[in-house]
Amino acid sequence: MIPKLPTLTITPITEFTLACDRLLNDPITRDALTKDELDILKMCVQRLTERFFSQPCDEMSPGQPGVDPPVVLPHGSGGPVE
Repeated sequence: MIPKLPTLTITPITEFTLACDRLLNDPITRDALTKDELDILKMCVQRLTERFFSQPCDEMSPGQPGVDPPVVLPHGSGGPVE
């Protein structure tokens, strides 16, 4: 029996899209971000690319080698990430 894979609801994709939209359209520049913030963005883009675009779809099920578990990213404010 093949285990049922979790479905990705539209909410996380919508939140991600809104966050990207804000970064891309706000008058923020690379100089306004700290090195840690730039590293986090670079790491996220790399991991998203590897996970969703570098592997065939049938190789991306959880529990298989090469698929990393979710990571909690640090941020400097101490509060929730907006």
